[in-house]
Amino acid sequence: MLTTFRRHLKSCPHRSEGRKYRRFRYLIWVGGFLGGQEIRKSFSLADWHTAQETGREWEAEEHHTSYSEPKTLIDAWKEFLADLEARKLHDSTIRKYVPLNRQMEDYANQVGFRFLAEFDLSAASQSRST
Repeated sequence: MLTTFRRHLKSCPHRSEGRKYRRFRYLIWVGGFLGGQEIRKSFSLADWHTAQETGREWEAEEHHTSYSEPKTLIDAWKEFLADLEARKLHDSTIRKYVPLNRQMEDYANQVGFRFLAEFDLSAASQSRST
């Protein structure tokens, strides 16, 4: 959900009244979450009506976009290991993650997990206890 608001300048006499005070002509900003990501951006508009319409259009587009498939455990591990190598960590450090990778994959196959989102805190606790 997006929220439109005007940002006060530091020199604004109404700054203490917060975002709800709108009787001035500063640029309008938008804040909130869109597509699962936080957004805080200027509309570069001073017209309240136009800014709210633009915000509604952004939300409508977000609802109509198709969501991509969640990340699989295998892909997440590949990305994680690639990141370790990109950070130029020592091989002995990277090698310590291999058993964890194997344990996670074994547990995921055992219980039928395929995606990273399925592997939450309770699943991690259960996999550790097995």
